[in-house]
Amino acid sequence: MPAQIPITGVPLDWRVPGAYAEILFNQGQAAAFAPGREIVFVMPMSSAGAWTANTKYRVADESVARAGAGAGSPLHRAIRKYLSINPFKAPYAVPYAATSGGSPVTATATATFSGTVTGAGTLTLIVAGEAIPVGYASGATFDAIAALAVLAVNAKTHLPVTATYATPVLTLTAKIAGASQGTASIFAINVHREIAPLGTGLVVTLSGQVGSGAAGADGTTTEPANLATALATLSATRLYYMGTSLTDATSLGHLQTHITSKSLPQSGLRSVGLAANRQAESAAATIAVAKNYERLAITWMENSEHDPAELVGAMAAIYQMQEEVHTATNFDFFPLNNIILPAYADADIPTPTELNDAVNDGLSPIMTNGVSTYLVYAATTRSKDATGALDDPRSLERHRVSVADEWTDTEMVNVGLNYRGKRLADTPLLPSGKVDWNRVGKGPLNPEAFKPHIVRSLEDFAAAEKLQNIEASKASLRVIKTGSRLEVGLDLNVIDLAHQFTYRIAEVSAG
Repeated sequence: MPAQIPITGVPLDWRVPGAYAEILFNQGQAAAFAPGREIVFVMPMSSAGAWTANTKYRVADESVARAGAGAGSPLHRAIRKYLSINPFKAPYAVPYAATSGGSPVTATATATFSGTVTGAGTLTLIVAGEAIPVGYASGATFDAIAALAVLAVNAKTHLPVTATYATPVLTLTAKIAGASQGTASIFAINVHREIAPLGTGLVVTLSGQVGSGAAGADGTTTEPANLATALATLSATRLYYMGTSLTDATSLGHLQTHITSKSLPQSGLRSVGLAANRQAESAAATIAVAKNYERLAITWMENSEHDPAELVGAMAAIYQMQEEVHTATNFDFFPLNNIILPAYADADIPTPTELNDAVNDGLSPIMTNGVSTYLVYAATTRSKDATGALDDPRSLERHRVSVADEWTDTEMVNVGLNYRGKRLADTPLLPSGKVDWNRVGKGPLNPEAFKPHIVRSLEDFAAAEKLQNIEASKASLRVIKTGSRLEVGLDLNVIDLAHQFTYRIAEVSAG
């Protein structure tokens, strides 16, 4: 007999809130769902890392990531940033080799030294937002100053670059080849230089961001391909937040495919993907719109001082900490002071129009001003309809996914604890065909006897300010017995968040 409420094959990118309830009774055993929301970073390690590629590790502290992933690798930097914000919950890591075969190229930036030093001063190199000051005396040669700069950079082994010098050029080289640390089209690491005071005679000319000296390039086996292989090791594992240091369309497509497959009813291992983008809004939006997926969030901060790995590490910690307290957290203007550095140049501060466009296109923008740094809006990339052509913001807010997942997970645990092994019968009826309410709660489980369980769950979530309009949800509730299957269908109304307050004020004094 065909199902009266079909759910088989409905992917979670069909983002209507009630869809998750339809998944409910075709999941695996309740034991498949662990409490809490764990995080895994699937990112490249460097050749200095001791870990085995495509293997899952639990990371208790930053030193473990440093040794395992290699100091300064994207995986190390993401975990380092994450633990600086949330040191109380150990993340997981799945390392992979960045790229191999052919002739992979690590991205570089150059600083060319010249001039005659006639006064004392300080040269400060700023790499991935970290200031590295080098003092010098009047009469010092630029070769000597550059040599000190090389030592200072290389002493900070957590940085994503190493420094070398051959007169008159200091070269900063990314620690891995591949898109996570820069290619010809994606610059991942910022570099600046400051000299104070002015007029000491030292001249240092930068090529630009890492990748502007020499463009990074994948080998025959690309980093996106290695990401896909690493993700495959997690196909039977649920780790809710999945962070990648890649931001290109191909790589995010691999992550989307992985999560979509795991989130299908027969797997039930629902997860969400986290990425970051430092490109211009138009380029970042193009990627987000192409994905158009409710289980993917892309943090956007143009020319951020942080590399994508650090941005993902920071936002993963924040989302995890806040959503474990309340799955409907409102992240509007969430403060990021002392977590995310402000924009280095005023030109990189987004305009109100750019912020609005970013949100409408499924990006989660970070804003900076002279006072603070903050997350403007927590979005998913699901900003369009199924065709990708028309705006459809129903699933744009990440809390709608977060709450729906929690409600469904809670139901799965409750079903496993309270209903597993039950016998199932049709709803008892009177000779008139009406429900015999005196027998509904007695004997084997039946559709009408199951409904109060769903109603209690809706009421509990509404009381916790996670659902709304539960009377409408109750009215939509259908519970049907089809053979040995109890099928449930209802609309789930996730609570709205207070995003805007508008006033129209008329000043009416007589004057």
